[in-house]
Amino acid sequence: MPVEASKSRTASGHKGRHRIGSDREKVHRLFDLKGEQAALQFATKSGLDPDTVRRWLGSFAKSSRAAKPAPPARISIRDLQKISGEAIRGLRGPTPIKSGETTVALLIPLTAADPYRLAAVLGQAEALAKSHDAAIDDVALAQFGDVDPVNWSGEEVRKLKGGRGRR
Repeated sequence: MPVEASKSRTASGHKGRHRIGSDREKVHRLFDLKGEQAALQFATKSGLDPDTVRRWLGSFAKSSRAAKPAPPARISIRDLQKISGEAIRGLRGPTPIKSGETTVALLIPLTAADPYRLAAVLGQAEALAKSHDAAIDDVALAQFGDVDPVNWSGEEVRKLKGGRGRR
């Protein structure tokens, strides 16, 4: 006996993701054909909630981006000699370097820090530092011997850099 086709129209819609004729399908089709602005204008004229449409557009854009290729599970020393800087920057994270079955190193691609996020973290650290007593901190650190005596506050770092950077 033949299996009856599903009565759901979901799989039949645009890219098999939406019901045929649904607002979301119409917006997605327009997004793919004419871009984000055209889809947003259509949605606004159709009376759709702008926040919902923006969420849809974000998911459409994310799904249309090419996925990064999976990083190698490991790199041999021989392959390491042939790998380019661009390929290293393309790695998603720490990658073991193997000699036979032995891990001999870890390759970690360096990335630039987001300056806004870094500024926010430094601001939090400075706020927390103001609530601490430096004398108590010095006593606690004394058990570790000589510690870095440099004042690493944002103000001191700016002075050290010669006034460069954001204030």
